[in-house]
Amino acid sequence: MSRQVNEPQTYMYHTMSDIERPHLSRQVPMSLQTPRVLLPILALLCVATGWNSLEAQTVTGRLTDDSGEGLEGAMVRLLDREGESTTQALTNAAGNFELDGVPGEYRLRADRIGHASSFSDWFILAEGETVSVSLSSAVEAIRLGSIDVEADRRCRVRPEEGLAVTQVWDEARKALAAAAWTQERGVYRYEMMDITRSLDRDGRRVLDEERSFNQGYSRAPYISLPANTLAEAGFVTEDEQGLAFYAPDAAVLLSDEFLDTHCFRLRQGEDEAEGLIGLEFEPTRGRRVTDIEGTLWIDPNTTLLRWLDFRYTNLPFPDELQSGLVGGRVAFSALPNGTWIVSQWRLQMPRSGTRRNDLTGQRYAYLEGYAVQGGQVLRVHGEEGTVALSEQEGSRITGAVFDTLRAGGLEGARVYVLNTGIEAVTGFDGRFTIGGLDPGVYDVTFGHPYFDELGYVPLPYPVEVGQDTVAQVTFLAPPKRRIVDELCQDDPRPDTRGIAAGQGVHDANAILMGQVTDEGGTPVAGAAVRVLWREWSVDFREDQPSSDDLVNEGRLGAVAITGPTGLYRVCWVPADVPLQVTVLERLEDLDPGRQTAFRNLIELGAARREQFTIPGSSQFATRNLELSLERTGTIEGRVTGVEDLAGAVIHLVELDRRVALEPDGSFVFDAVPTGDLTVEITADGHTVRRSVEVRAGESAVVDVTLPDATILSPSPTR
Repeated sequence: MSRQVNEPQTYMYHTMSDIERPHLSRQVPMSLQTPRVLLPILALLCVATGWNSLEAQTVTGRLTDDSGEGLEGAMVRLLDREGESTTQALTNAAGNFELDGVPGEYRLRADRIGHASSFSDWFILAEGETVSVSLSSAVEAIRLGSIDVEADRRCRVRPEEGLAVTQVWDEARKALAAAAWTQERGVYRYEMMDITRSLDRDGRRVLDEERSFNQGYSRAPYISLPANTLAEAGFVTEDEQGLAFYAPDAAVLLSDEFLDTHCFRLRQGEDEAEGLIGLEFEPTRGRRVTDIEGTLWIDPNTTLLRWLDFRYTNLPFPDELQSGLVGGRVAFSALPNGTWIVSQWRLQMPRSGTRRNDLTGQRYAYLEGYAVQGGQVLRVHGEEGTVALSEQEGSRITGAVFDTLRAGGLEGARVYVLNTGIEAVTGFDGRFTIGGLDPGVYDVTFGHPYFDELGYVPLPYPVEVGQDTVAQVTFLAPPKRRIVDELCQDDPRPDTRGIAAGQGVHDANAILMGQVTDEGGTPVAGAAVRVLWREWSVDFREDQPSSDDLVNEGRLGAVAITGPTGLYRVCWVPADVPLQVTVLERLEDLDPGRQTAFRNLIELGAARREQFTIPGSSQFATRNLELSLERTGTIEGRVTGVEDLAGAVIHLVELDRRVALEPDGSFVFDAVPTGDLTVEITADGHTVRRSVEVRAGESAVVDVTLPDATILSPSPTR
């Protein structure tokens, strides 16, 4: 063995404080109402290089196959005489590795996933020396497909060598060790997508979802609490803020604390895990803290670790909230250089509500649904370059939107999942793909620019997707004429008008739509849109028309109220007839049959009138309107504690406006400008002042009880 002295590089890490240490958790307030979310965050690392002036002991070497080619991504460990690993490292692309250690006697162990371990001879590592060791990896591949999963179903703590469960654990351990090493030593820049989702009480239908993207340098996408803390305090902890849920990372699963408090057995995969071998674990008997049970799923052909499913046990919840759906999933991925990372994670917690027992009157908790917090690594940036993990992993919804008029794909349609930020735009052939979904039932619909002008949204279609499956759905975009008919199908079309007693002469068969916005372009909800047109009616004196018949001229009309996005729709107005359209901020005193319907000069100034005609050839028109919002509010209140209200006066000081009290002591100031104002109340020989803030469109309340009020100054006695 050759010996030489090297001075290794020293890496100094500046990490965030313990309070900001990233972890996968969820806080649930102790009242068990809507949970407070603690999202996984990235622990930013500042990396600097330098030279250590002190001499160190180093073991270098190269791992090769039988042909002499270097093997990348193998975990090489420095083992002492007790068989304990003192340090470890992954081999690089050329199969090289470098380990630091203290003086002593050692040998090397090389672990490759899917292959038997290789060992070196024993050697002495002296102080300040570098030892070079060559290792050759075993050629034979390990296959787990022949293992009889049902042969031994006992749950064993640290099962001894030779058992089938030990063979499976050894392969899982290799991947976990690489993931733990990557978390501890590797510094990658991650691009990640964080997901927060609400599910119904069956845990299937997605009620809402939020997605956010972030990136930064981190040791791992998320880090769990230390293993000894979880072993003592449990995976669900309680503090003054509520309950915090924690998920295990690779280091926790490999720890002595976890292995000593959990037993393992094998199980055969079913459904989404069909063809996989499961390494099932559960807490040992007597565990009193909240713990986890679950399964590590391994591909028996490649011996690669796929994912971990886990559930919480011994939860501190009422029986009504106990559910087997409270748990999570952690998926692992191998990078080309042999490092392993957590590529996806999900944590699902109960979301509770409270109800009152009709018989006892007592309140009790019930399961309202589930809150889900998770994430996915999209890309990993390291010294070797960028590794892109598919953004379409997981379940997918694919399909097409067809144009019924052209009998082809509709390009530019927006297909989206309701109550989430998930959407896709169709290509030239009308096809789309929505990926990165968890299993569940999603309400999917679509839109197009020509839908928007009509304010039309097709009814959503529920789409159920399973684990790593593709669901397909096809949409047909209706023509504009059909949309118009559907929009007013709940409003019966009036009979054709004719020269008959009490009827007008115009056919009301057109539709007017549009949007009301303020001066800044913001949609105005709750605005009143009035449409008027001139009509005539004939009062017949006899069965046949004659010169004695009376023709009455008047106005007919209709009113529509804008929705949350400012859209309005007026069905069945006449075409080829001049229409007068007026928009007001409120509906009060609005009479469609009156030419004027304004309460005061302010409303008159705020109203916008337009006159136009809908062509009879289209029988449909869109008219967007602008409304100058009223920048006033109302002050109202009541004076109590005074027997004699006669002569009491309420004075709005800044405007020098006065009103008398009503018999019940109430008062109102209408159309008050916004801002801070002063109300002065004079009653029963005293004067009291109150400051009040008036906001646009709102009513400020000033209630005064005179015996308890602070009297600013006595009024002169009359």
